Order: sequence, then C-alpha cells, then structure tokens
Amino acid sequence: MAEKIVVQAWTQKARNYEQTAKDGFWGIGDLLRGSNVLFDACKAIGAGYVLDITGHPVSNIFTPANSVGADPGDVEFWTFGPPEEVSERLTNALAVSDRLVLNTNGGRNWPAESSADWSKLVRQVMTPNPIFEQHLAQVMPSEPYNIFHFRLGDAGLVRGEKSQLRRAIQALDRHGEHDDIVITDSLEFQEYIRNHRKCFRVSDAIPVHTGLSSDTTTIAQTMGDFFLIGHAKKAKSYSVYGHTSGFVVAASRLFDVPLISLSVRSKSRTKNLFKKLKTLWR
Repeated sequence: MAEKIVVQAWTQKARNYEQTAKDGFWGIGDLLRGSNVLFDACKAIGAGYVLDITGHPVSNIFTPANSVGADPGDVEFWTFGPPEEVSERLTNALAVSDRLVLNTNGGRNWPAESSADWSKLVRQVMTPNPIFEQHLAQVMPSEPYNIFHFRLGDAGLVRGEKSQLRRAIQALDRHGEHDDIVITDSLEFQEYIRNHRKCFRVSDAIPVHTGLSSDTTTIAQTMGDFFLIGHAKKAKSYSVYGHTSGFVVAASRLFDVPLISLSVRSKSRTKNLFKKLKTLWR
C-alpha cells in the first residue's frame, strides 16, 4: 500500500481566496503554525508530512530544497476550527487520494507544545543560503541579548495607515531592559525609538509582510529579525491584537527561546466591558 502523504506547499496566494489589503494573505508565523498543526495531525493518523516552500518568495534566502512540483497559483488554502477537525479532514481526503497538496495556517491556535522533531524538520528546510548567511553575520550581536518585539499591526505595515504608538511606548518604558534589541513591524516606531529612546537598540530591518512582499532584500531583512529572535536569551512581545504575534511565537518555538507576551488589547477590552457593566447597573 502506498504511503499517504500530505504536502504543505507555501504560496502567497490561494486559488480559493481573493487577496485584498485586509485578507487572503498569511505571514511566516501563520504558515509555521500551519506546519506545526499539519505535522502533528499527520503523525497522529500515520501519514507522511512534506514541507515545500519553493513556491514562496521566502525560499530565495534559504538553501535549495526539493520541490513536489505544485503550481503556486493552484494550491488550495485550508482553514480549520477545533484541533480534532484537522485529523478528521485529512483522513477523509486521504481516503480518496494518497497525496494531498494544500496550504494552511492551521487554525487560530498553536499546539500546546511543539515537538523537537517538528522544529528539526523546519530548521532544516529553513537553512540560510550563503547570501543570507552574510546578512545574518552582519546583524547578529557578538554579545548575549534579549529581544523586545512590537507588533503594531497590518494597518501600518500593509495599508500605510498611521501607527498608534502611545501604548507601545508605555510598554517599552515599563518593560524594556538595557540589553534589549527592539524589533518592530512599524517604521514609525523604529524612528521614534532612534530619536526619543536612544538607550535602546533597534533593528534596522525594513519591515515587510512576508505574505505579500516578493522583494528578496527586504524579506531577508525581516527574516533576519526572525533569526535574531531565535538566537536571543529571551523575548518579550507586545501586540495591538488580542493574541501574541505568530512571527515571534514561531521563532521562539523553533529555537526554544523563552517568550513573554505583553499583549494589551485584551486588557483594554476587559476594561471596556467593566465600564459597560457599570453603565447597565446604573
């Protein structure tokens, strides 16, 4: 009997999603969460898992990998609900065909833990090529360091809107440490730190969304930040969203870096809820 194989083919577009400025694209954190979820599900059902990144521009900074020959424009993107749904849908699909090609973010949540086998496989696929190695050699500090990561959102990164810096500045002032290197997806925040918080080091990378950019130079800079996280002593992450950035979660899990989440949106929502409840009781 032929082995059942699930191929995750990374692409920037999906045949079943229209790409807009707000939807239909997935960053490196999304795709690596999908990889982790698929890897675990395939192991649970006894199927093989293959990660093919050759259809995505990020592959240009890594060593050449074997391709399964999937057409990047013809890959379907799968979304999932509860974790048990993943194994069930894969099992049903593999009952019809021995080889399944798809892309996914794996749903909303990461697995409770990421196995050493998954990390080893992904690190092997994401082995820097000589040019990217040169870039990493230029940006990697010689002394131990921490990372303070700030995810200020796609409104600024993708749609060019003005970033909301006040809470990020408060988080930096409250939780920043002298050996932190600040990484952010906001050029505005980078500039603010250089001008007004000179006691902190800040990455010079031009941030891009890896789900949209095809420019190898800026992708290398953004992924340089990813590897900076992976080689840190520890990482802290602030996010304007109600969840920790997948970018920093993926790097911390792949390279086993302790991560502290400082997401504040959920706190503000709780505060607003209390205000509404007080109003109802009046």
